[in-house]
Amino acid sequence: MYKYVTLLYFLIIIFGNVISQTISLQNPQNKHWYQVYNEQIDGINATLSCSAKTITDGGKVLKGYLATFTSEDEWNWATDNGVVTNTAWISGSDGLKTGVWAWSDGSPEGSQPMYNLYFDKCYTFCLFGNVEPNLIVGEHWVHTSGSNGVAYWNNNGYRAVIPNYVCEFGGLEEPFVPASPTQGSKVVVSNLSGYNIANLKITFSNRDTPTSTFLCNGVTQINSTHAYCNIPVGQGKYTYVVTDGAKTSMVQYWHYELPYVGGVFTAFTAGQTVTITGANFGVDKSKISVVLGGTPNVTCGSINITQTHEVLTCVLQSAITEKFLPVTIVVSGSKFISYKAAVYSQANFRYYSGFVSSSTFDLSMNNYSAQLRVDGQVGHIGVFDSQTLATFIQQSLPVPITKTEWLLWQNIYYDPASSSFKYLTGPKKNTNCPLYYTNTNIDKSTWSTATRFISFASNFTIMPYAGSASTFTEFGGESPAFTYPNKVYYVSPAGGVVNLQIDNYGTVFSKINVTFNGAIQVPYVKDFIAGELDTTIPAGFDGPYDISVKVDDLSTPAKTQSIQYYAPVIKSITRVPTTGGLVTISGDYFSNILSNSIITFGSITCSNPVILTAYSAMTCTLPAGTGSQSVTLQVSKQKSAAYDYSYQNPVITNANNVPSIGGALTIEGSNFGSNALNIKVNIGSYSCNSVSIITAETKITCLMPNGTPSNYNLIVSVSSLQSNTYPMYIFSSDRSITQIGADLRISGTNMPSVSSLSILFSSVDITSYCSGGGSEIQCINLPNSVVSGNLQMSKGTTDIYPIIAFTLTPYISTISKQMLDTVASTTITLTGRYFESKTFETTNTIVAVGDGYTLPTSSFKLLNPQTMEVYINGGFGGGHTLSVLVGSRSSNAVTYSFFAPELLSITQDGSEVTVVGRNFSTDSSLTVLTYGVYQPNLALITSNTIIFDLSSVARNGDVYVVVSKQKSNTLTLNLTPSLNAEILPKPNINGPTPITITGSYLYKVDALGKNVGLDFYYQLTTVENTPAKVLDCSSTVENTFVCSMVSGYGYFNIYAISNGAIKTNVISGLEYVSPIVGNVSSIYYKEPGYVKVNVSNIAIGQTKITIGGDDCSSISIIDSNSAQCYFQANALYPQGKSSLNLSVVSAGLSGYNDNAFVYLPLYSCPNDCSGHGTCDKKTGLCHCEKNWNLTDCSNDMTLIDCPKNCSGNGLCDRKTGLCSCTSAWEGIDCSNRTCPNACNGNNGQCDVLTGLCSCTPAWEGIDCSNRTCPNACNGNNGQCDVLTGLCSCTPEWEGNDCSNRTCPNACNGNNGQCDVLTGLCSCTPAWEGIDCSNRTCPNACNGNNGQCDVLTGLCSCTTEWEGNDCSNRTCPNACNGNNGQCDILTGLCSCTPAWEGNDCSNRTCPNACNGNNGQCDVLTGLCSCTPAWEGNDCSNRTCPNHCSGENGICDISTGLCSCTPEWEGNDCSNRTCPNDCTNNGQCDVSTGLCSCFKGFEGIDCSNKTCPNDCSNNGQCDKTTGKCFCRSNWGGIDCSIKTTKNPELPPPIVDENGQTTFPGINLNITVSITHLREINLKEDTVKVLRLRDINWVERSNISSNYFYYKGTFKNDTAVFELVIKYFQNADTITFADEKLEMPDNSIKYQVTISNWDFNSQTNNLQAIYYSKTGLVSQYKCDDVVSTSVVGTNDFQINSGDADFNAKFASKVIVDKNIYASTSIIALESDDPLYKDIGSNPDTDFSLLTAIITPYFHKQVELDPLFSSLIKTTEQVSECESKQKWKIPVIVTLSVVGGVSVATAGFFATKHKLASKKAKDSISMSTRG
Repeated sequence: MYKYVTLLYFLIIIFGNVISQTISLQNPQNKHWYQVYNEQIDGINATLSCSAKTITDGGKVLKGYLATFTSEDEWNWATDNGVVTNTAWISGSDGLKTGVWAWSDGSPEGSQPMYNLYFDKCYTFCLFGNVEPNLIVGEHWVHTSGSNGVAYWNNNGYRAVIPNYVCEFGGLEEPFVPASPTQGSKVVVSNLSGYNIANLKITFSNRDTPTSTFLCNGVTQINSTHAYCNIPVGQGKYTYVVTDGAKTSMVQYWHYELPYVGGVFTAFTAGQTVTITGANFGVDKSKISVVLGGTPNVTCGSINITQTHEVLTCVLQSAITEKFLPVTIVVSGSKFISYKAAVYSQANFRYYSGFVSSSTFDLSMNNYSAQLRVDGQVGHIGVFDSQTLATFIQQSLPVPITKTEWLLWQNIYYDPASSSFKYLTGPKKNTNCPLYYTNTNIDKSTWSTATRFISFASNFTIMPYAGSASTFTEFGGESPAFTYPNKVYYVSPAGGVVNLQIDNYGTVFSKINVTFNGAIQVPYVKDFIAGELDTTIPAGFDGPYDISVKVDDLSTPAKTQSIQYYAPVIKSITRVPTTGGLVTISGDYFSNILSNSIITFGSITCSNPVILTAYSAMTCTLPAGTGSQSVTLQVSKQKSAAYDYSYQNPVITNANNVPSIGGALTIEGSNFGSNALNIKVNIGSYSCNSVSIITAETKITCLMPNGTPSNYNLIVSVSSLQSNTYPMYIFSSDRSITQIGADLRISGTNMPSVSSLSILFSSVDITSYCSGGGSEIQCINLPNSVVSGNLQMSKGTTDIYPIIAFTLTPYISTISKQMLDTVASTTITLTGRYFESKTFETTNTIVAVGDGYTLPTSSFKLLNPQTMEVYINGGFGGGHTLSVLVGSRSSNAVTYSFFAPELLSITQDGSEVTVVGRNFSTDSSLTVLTYGVYQPNLALITSNTIIFDLSSVARNGDVYVVVSKQKSNTLTLNLTPSLNAEILPKPNINGPTPITITGSYLYKVDALGKNVGLDFYYQLTTVENTPAKVLDCSSTVENTFVCSMVSGYGYFNIYAISNGAIKTNVISGLEYVSPIVGNVSSIYYKEPGYVKVNVSNIAIGQTKITIGGDDCSSISIIDSNSAQCYFQANALYPQGKSSLNLSVVSAGLSGYNDNAFVYLPLYSCPNDCSGHGTCDKKTGLCHCEKNWNLTDCSNDMTLIDCPKNCSGNGLCDRKTGLCSCTSAWEGIDCSNRTCPNACNGNNGQCDVLTGLCSCTPAWEGIDCSNRTCPNACNGNNGQCDVLTGLCSCTPEWEGNDCSNRTCPNACNGNNGQCDVLTGLCSCTPAWEGIDCSNRTCPNACNGNNGQCDVLTGLCSCTTEWEGNDCSNRTCPNACNGNNGQCDILTGLCSCTPAWEGNDCSNRTCPNACNGNNGQCDVLTGLCSCTPAWEGNDCSNRTCPNHCSGENGICDISTGLCSCTPEWEGNDCSNRTCPNDCTNNGQCDVSTGLCSCFKGFEGIDCSNKTCPNDCSNNGQCDKTTGKCFCRSNWGGIDCSIKTTKNPELPPPIVDENGQTTFPGINLNITVSITHLREINLKEDTVKVLRLRDINWVERSNISSNYFYYKGTFKNDTAVFELVIKYFQNADTITFADEKLEMPDNSIKYQVTISNWDFNSQTNNLQAIYYSKTGLVSQYKCDDVVSTSVVGTNDFQINSGDADFNAKFASKVIVDKNIYASTSIIALESDDPLYKDIGSNPDTDFSLLTAIITPYFHKQVELDPLFSSLIKTTEQVSECESKQKWKIPVIVTLSVVGGVSVATAGFFATKHKLASKKAKDSISMSTRG
């Protein structure tokens, strides 16, 4: 992310109008500048943006940071001047610990505490509203806000983007003193760079009374930029000034910490006393004011401090009529308003607080109440368990800034079993709670133990609630308990402070006793903020000892916390000579008395033990001895780990050389001991036998056998302890000639110096080309006239050496081209020596040999004895050889290679992959392509193209080509996956639904098995711009994934993204399951109303329902299978139908039922109520008019009755009272029956008494006119057709006599079998219900375990069950996802190894922290190890002092350190010295610096000093100890006045490649000191120090040519350095670039290979260290050395010389030229400056870095260095005219060819003091 941020800032710089700066003002108080930037930005990038900005104030560049408003004065100034807007980011974050706010990093106050939410404590200034800050996840940044006209601060999330941010400039350059509590404290003063801390004075002045001052006493230096000091007791606002007498800071504004209100003992009536507890109240009550409540507020006067700093009382000046809170307290001008202070209820002796948290119940209980504190009391959620408490809280809590009502969560749950409320948590958990509430007639039928409740603080009504409300917290009522039970605290035997972590340890009024070891009362300091008692443990030994705490009358549980004194640890023992002596044993946790201390040195007695320093050091006297001993120290019952101790190693100071025939070897030195049997002597691989002691301890002798003449290292071992290596040689008197390349070496014994010899070779005088003497003479750069011949040596005329005939072997020095074209022919020029056509009169045949075969004569041409041309055709491969064969003598072989294959691009088209590059061979036997872990068959190969088809094993991976064993570069081919269009099944709208997605190249791992990151995305298209979501998918079959499709509706798309960026095709137009439509409940026609629609798979807000073509409005979801809507009931049945259709369209998907709705039926009335009544069609009954009755309203009650009312058998004429009988009756009253139709003749017999016919069996009916049916159709089972005698059965029956029962809906066809006896369906297993129309659910959902959906056959399980048949028990919280496996039989979780607990929500710690080795934190799964152990599972033993950081590697099995080369000692705290001071000095283990013996100097004492330091009249050659005298001076120490001109020595190169350019007044030294890898943010990734290198090869090839090669411990990097000296000007070529070499210059060629980069985006820096004197004298003035750095060069200007460094503008990366390098000067605060160890008082040091890109194998760099000496011509005294011996180098920068002059500048002043010299350098050289 940061690289994009960096790019953004770059664009801001380039395009200045992108961001508008609206405010740029300076605060007159603190002199800081403030700017408001108008830009839509989040909090993180606002912080980064400010830190990247600078402004210039009076020439000083001020760096920016997100504004910190640390005082009310600063805030008021900002608001008055428009700096603060309604919404702008400002400093503040709780990112490290939620709820604990600190000022943002990068500011002067960075990481200092700002606000603690859990205590409502503000440290310097806060303006959070009473709603803020909250604990919403991710809201870690502060911005200004405002509502209701009140400005306040708010916290927000990392994705929140607001339009402004405020940057502040100033203060980072000044010392910073943090605020202190009023009781005083020890503070850390930071940013003291440039101050002499030893002389530091920090003075504070009262702002109101400037003459009132105090000092921050006891200034103690921590490091070069930080110090401690002690702020005294005080209060109020101050300014401070920091000075060391020479440097003085600006005036800084400061104040003591703001007053903090913890708890309040309330009062409401005028004259009553209020008690306030907290902190920072000070000691001067006259400076305190208290105001209570909001509007109106009440002053609380008559203030009295009853407990300094912590408790005060005040008296109400008038009654509080509104709310008691907030409390506004001002102490000496420092104000804090507390909205969240805890108020004390005297009715139940508890503190209570309210927090407008807008949080769920769980969040309020766990994240707010459980974390809040009042003094030492831990909170729990509160409850109104009395009317008194409820009223008290109503009067106390403030009016929220939102002006809304307090809705307070209550600490209760409802128990249906007992119909009572119970406490949910706290000290009364699960007991009955007498909840106070005012509402009645509450329906409790839906309440359960999971129901949560809020109380309205205005009227105390309660309500079950599942939303967000405010937090109500109660404090107290619980016993004290240690936060981490069974914890062991470790302490030194000298005693010390342990921070006992404890909960519920009272208030400021509580009496606390801490008891140690059962009886000892120990002192403590309460730290309420940290939740600790900082307890002082007395001195002692062993343990563990119990420690307990008693708070008032309550105690912590017994034996739950203990103290263990540390066992002794030996860190170092001084090594004594083998003669014995006094040793000092140092370490930690020793004793202060000898009586319980036992020191054991193996089998040796160390006598006269003495306590040197109590608890840390002791001494004793060791006798004479040799070798190593195991040392332990036992203090009381505890013994230290063993310490390996050794006597001092033997030291060799002198030894003689021996001849090759053997002889006596005498060795002088020290620590040889007195027993020759313990001594071994080795010279290289030779053993020197018969060792005897000449002088005990200091001189020995042995007998050396025959040996090969050579240089050897002499080593003496005494009891396995090795001495230093002492150089010696075995010499020979023989002479021989050896050819080395083109040069000759003459070897012999005691040969004279060349200066006294005459040397001829093949009659050519080569004396001037030779040097040396004794055993070796070297002859180099021989003239071309030298050929094979005789060697003649003579000394004068008397010493004539025998002639040696010698035949020269041809030698190739250079090959013109080493990389050849693979196609075209290439001409190669071989340059060398001795391509002789004739040797000793013998004619030679000269041919070229390639790869071991003689080349055709047409393939080469001899130009002269030094040059041959060879013609090579195109080809492939590397490591081809060329040599020249002269007769039978072959030259050395030089190599060339054809260009390796190179990949340029890779493209994929379906299954076909095309690789484009160059240098491919069309011969398939030579060309092999590897993709990932397999080698595909190649379909096509050309010189620049390869095509292959992907196989089933293809996976994302690297592609490279090998042609003739030459491997190309590597490109990554990430396959583009594709999806098939068919995705089944359609998902339900209420997910999840498993769907199957198939396609090609859908792989989650690459060829190496690494995760590719294949994610499937679902995007709802029903609603525009719906963001895509990641699906949860898994695969067991290649290219097939089963994904859990989420809930949704309508249409959606599916696609996948591979490797975070590669997107597949999009499968669009996919559908959720369409609505499944059933019936609609009935209503009456023309009577509108709500109907219930049986429908599933619809989405509210996306659904349209029509009944009979009419819209049904006001749609709402009832459950997953039904909905409700409002139907107008106007639609008519279509013609021929008795129902209406139902159409449901949801999110574009439709469902339909053609017969879904019928109206409720209407009935007709008898005779339509005869026109004398109203018909009720819903019942079919008449409502008759007045004077009318009967069922049809036909009787007129005003007429005359007939006899017997005509017996009901006739019609009464009401006007006459006469009956008119029906045909079946007769008589006056119609009471005599007639038989109907005379029973139809023979069909029946008429009974005149009854008027009934007695019909024959075939007939029936009243007149026997109806045919009878079989079994009378079984009664009501059917209807008989009297005309035919056939039965028409009712729907429930069937058969000829209607005796067979029908089944409902004929059992819906094949859904079931009908039983004709019972009319019941026997359904198939898949169906059920009376008519087999309902789908069965698996196992009937196992009874009450779930609810069956008869439309789908799916179970909807209760919360306790799951599975398709609800037979599987659910586990708590589903075992928290992947944290565990649910046992569906028991409902118990089987947790994965990383989790534990009943729901697998507790993280397990690795290996359970190995028992007592550590304490497991179940929230994080991290172990808190005891001091003796470490590691993620506390299984690793800790090493002493953790091996002092990076100074060593800890052996976790033993707890012992393995130190890096630059450190030693048991804790690696002792610095090693470079090269062990080359045995020329004494090593200071505290600094790693050498104190050189007389005659030596330098960082490793390897430089020799010159006599009398050349008397300040010359330059010292450090390698020889000889002086080069200045003009007019001579003698061995340049003390003799002469007139000779100065001798200008060449640069001096030492054995580590460090080069010194001798000047006239100053030397200039250059070396490569470090290799450093950096990332894109310029953060250091890795550093290798060249002083730690192991030189595996150091060759002084000639006096002008040096070669070095080295490796590093524990790193793969290889470093090679070639240094070449140019006495005269020359031109060289590097990377096709010509470089001019001046006279007397040095060229470095650096090759770095095998560097293991952390990332391919990282760069490598090669660090060059240039050093000269800080001040030199020139023209009678003191001249300060300065520097100028260009793009590819730099120059150091001293008094009499300028030092120039020029770098090639190109580097060679992996044998290819890379044309974009540059150098930079490291910033003065770069940590590498501290590592080079220069003296800033005398040295001018410059670190520069050449930056190289990433490389696979190696990179080659080529800088040159030269010293330009100025000369002067005397014009008058101390006046001169300057001339340059050679011109100043001018560098052309790579970009655009712009010239950058690098000529230096000088800052001169007569007799300039060293102090001013340093000051002038500080900004001019490294800015």
